[in-house]
Amino acid sequence: MFLEAALELLEQGWWVVPIHADKKHPAAEWGDIYDAGKFPSEDDLLKWWQLWPDAHVGIITGKLSGVLVVDCDNEEALAYAEQVGLTRTPWVVQTKRGKHFYFKWPEGVDHIKTLTWQNADGLEWPKNEVKGLDRKAHKGVVLVPPTPNYKSLVQLDWDDVPVYEHKNYGKPKPSNVIDFNDFKFENLSLAHIRVKREPIEETRDEVARLGRKLMAGVGDGRHQRLVTLAGYYAAKGKTYDETYALMKEYMLEFFDCPHDVDEKEFVSTIDHAFKHEGAKEPMVEAEEKKDRFKPLLTSDADRLMEEASGQTFFIDPIIPQAGTIMQVHGYSGHGKSMFVRHMLYAAAAGQESFGPYDIHKKPRVLYLDFENSRANLSAFMTRSRQSFGNAGGNFMVWTPFIDDMMMNLRTEGGVKNLEGWIKANRPDIVVFDTIRSAWVGLPENSAEEWGKINELALLLRNNGVSVIFIHHSNKPTDGRSREAGSTNQLTVLETQLKVTQVFADQETADVRAGLYDGDLTQQPMVTRDTPPARRLDERLQVCMELRYGKVREWSDTHEPFHYVGFVESSADQKVRVICQRTPKQRAITLAQPWEDASGTMRPPLSDMEIADRVNKPVAVVSEWVRHLRGYDIASKISNEKANTVGG
Repeated sequence: MFLEAALELLEQGWWVVPIHADKKHPAAEWGDIYDAGKFPSEDDLLKWWQLWPDAHVGIITGKLSGVLVVDCDNEEALAYAEQVGLTRTPWVVQTKRGKHFYFKWPEGVDHIKTLTWQNADGLEWPKNEVKGLDRKAHKGVVLVPPTPNYKSLVQLDWDDVPVYEHKNYGKPKPSNVIDFNDFKFENLSLAHIRVKREPIEETRDEVARLGRKLMAGVGDGRHQRLVTLAGYYAAKGKTYDETYALMKEYMLEFFDCPHDVDEKEFVSTIDHAFKHEGAKEPMVEAEEKKDRFKPLLTSDADRLMEEASGQTFFIDPIIPQAGTIMQVHGYSGHGKSMFVRHMLYAAAAGQESFGPYDIHKKPRVLYLDFENSRANLSAFMTRSRQSFGNAGGNFMVWTPFIDDMMMNLRTEGGVKNLEGWIKANRPDIVVFDTIRSAWVGLPENSAEEWGKINELALLLRNNGVSVIFIHHSNKPTDGRSREAGSTNQLTVLETQLKVTQVFADQETADVRAGLYDGDLTQQPMVTRDTPPARRLDERLQVCMELRYGKVREWSDTHEPFHYVGFVESSADQKVRVICQRTPKQRAITLAQPWEDASGTMRPPLSDMEIADRVNKPVAVVSEWVRHLRGYDIASKISNEKANTVGG
């Protein structure tokens, strides 16, 4: 078993060595091979395991292998490592006594010592006061699965693993993070991320999670659920008889052996609820009850049109000012972070549009970047300022290297830190880049774990903060792919956007799981890599497809997909986004004096003429261009209806 695992790891590019089954040091002499700069061969492994057939599997760390591992052997070491940011990686292995956290070796760094808590100097690595915290770096050795007592907690691409940040990890300095208790931001509190839900919905989710009905005597809390439900119905203004009947239905649906519930105790539960809740004001006032079952009628059409037209956006149609929850996902290296960062920076800098999206108001953006280096962020900020203007304090970046506190959002301390940053900076939009890095060690197939993320997102959204999650896609199977993890992550999403890179040749598209330009009707790479789309001094950096997945409120402004190209000027490195104009953008152009293909200026077209050109209803076009026409859309539609009836 161990030889097969070793050969598989070698094929994947790991530096594999045999480890004595009864010891923790290598059985083979591998130093000369490492110093010579060459990997062990398959023949080496076959020879080694022939000599030591029971040997366990280990890997070598260091610059040559490209791997560095932080080894936490106890809870004290783990707590310290979390505090100073040494656990911010999604690649984690459970060991016999603790955990291993894997990082990529930093480029340009030739040597990082392998150190233990015993032989460290207290500056480059903590000494003595943090027992059981080791760093496996130059010529270090770590055991890996399937070695007994070693288990991978996360399976993902090595591309997603962050680079180790080489700095001093001496005794942690006192935290200087702003105390969130000194600030108020719409009374926001993330300390207890709970969303109030109806008892029936909570029970339905619990039964689905358990895969069975609720049973007596096993801790399923059947009696307490009945107490809660009786109080809920009494407070909602239900009659005694209605409550009795509804609770019987509840037991039939969710309880195993519902007839075993003692009738006398059941009635007593309802009596108690009505005694305490019945004297209170019902949750639904009598005045509201009259309209409770009132349907929408044709006469409501104008009112609905006005309400819909009253919605305002930061970025139309995906980020309203009232708050939203959005997910952008794609394969590693396809540009999902690139797209989101540039779009939000352009909006924060006051641009009027970004590709297919119109920008109506500058948002304040807090971008939580868990992965990029100082050099990457510096280059992005510099180039974005040159390309889109100075965003000033509207575009804010949090990153681990500017913060003394951890932000693993699976921990209470991480959520506290997030709360402090939000209250101190009062953003309109918060971005989590990426989910795997923000929720370290997240079991992505766990519906319960995604439920906690959903609760946090809802709490932010309900306080007026838009949430954007950047997430990874699964590798495609049968030609299809979707976001990684449980489908429970889709529960609260209002918009989901998938980013897929388009490639000029078939082979690269196949290898990178992208789209081949020749297979696409529009051939976006060809059209965006030639004038007039691309100017003569520009080069096409990347072309990507933006395709909607889930959209809770689809509007006439939405299009199923867009092809967006990023081009860079060779003269000044300015970035520009090129995209085929949307029907709305074309309508607004045609509602003003416009220039035709020959360069001749033309007068504005009527709403009817524009509707014919952009293939949209006249009412939709009228709504899009009303700020140019100077009329009220509801009145205009009412007048048109009256004229139609009269005619």
